Amino acid sequence: MVLEFTVLIASHDRENMLNQALDSLDRQTIDHKKFEVIVVKDYDIKSKIFDNRSFTIRVFDSDIPALWKKHLIGVNNAHGEYICLLDDDDLFSRFKLSRLSADIKANEKIDFIANSKSFFSDGEDPVDIDSINIEGSDTYDSKSSDCKDLFNKIPWYNCSSMTIKRSIAKEHIEKIEGTINDLDTFWFVFALEYCNYILYDANKLTLYRRHKLGVSRSNDLSKLCNYSQKAIINLTRMKDLFLTTNARRLISYNTCEWNAKARSLGCVRSRKLIVSSILSLLPFIRSFSKKWIMALLALLMVSFISVKIAQNVYPRIYQ
Repeated sequence: MVLEFTVLIASHDRENMLNQALDSLDRQTIDHKKFEVIVVKDYDIKSKIFDNRSFTIRVFDSDIPALWKKHLIGVNNAHGEYICLLDDDDLFSRFKLSRLSADIKANEKIDFIANSKSFFSDGEDPVDIDSINIEGSDTYDSKSSDCKDLFNKIPWYNCSSMTIKRSIAKEHIEKIEGTINDLDTFWFVFALEYCNYILYDANKLTLYRRHKLGVSRSNDLSKLCNYSQKAIINLTRMKDLFLTTNARRLISYNTCEWNAKARSLGCVRSRKLIVSSILSLLPFIRSFSKKWIMALLALLMVSFISVKIAQNVYPRIYQ
């Protein structure tokens, strides 16, 4: 039997959440011989959460806690035709892998799939969809001149909603080395650079956990500032790595957004950097949806008008 999928889970000191993620894979409606699970961790597992699973599971240890290193190890050891990324604090809908299998069989040219997601708060019982109720899936040529509809649909560049062809990931995985924190954006930009056909499936196949450790829900300004600074460093680095038009236009948009966020939080970012970000974004401005542009304009206005107001508003806007 062909091994269709490798589910790659990078885990850092969240054993209970990791166990729940694995439970969600036990509930998959696809034949469990069609996928394997790779867990890459940097801590000791105290319980027997890997025992008695209905699927093949392989566990690797990372010598450093960096998320990029865990993804590097996982991709290089994957055997499935496609790699499904799953953060250890998220879950898969029980229909996820069977739906992805159907998507791929319907269009074998697909290199990358992003799906929609639902949300649940830590401590709540997540509500899964009852069935695949949205039959249509949209396919995009990543090299086309107009990707604004795709940019509008991709769900926050959330890793747990992304699936990539193993051969492509493995060929270019060295680009991930040194990526700081924001692997969600990295993988989407990676897809725009190296994948020819990207599919968006509107079914909510990922269950995204909101919890107090998440950056966007934090009221800790030092934590938010630190994350925004790292995001800007990461995006600056990606400008040297990715050269296709759509990859660069997304990097430019995100750089502008993060500079505005950093300024609105009172981090050490100058207005000059925001202006330079806007100028770099201008050649691509028509590629984005009105919703994205309006959100960016609102953030820019807040960042220029009042840092104090922004410090109170920011955590609520970006939940």
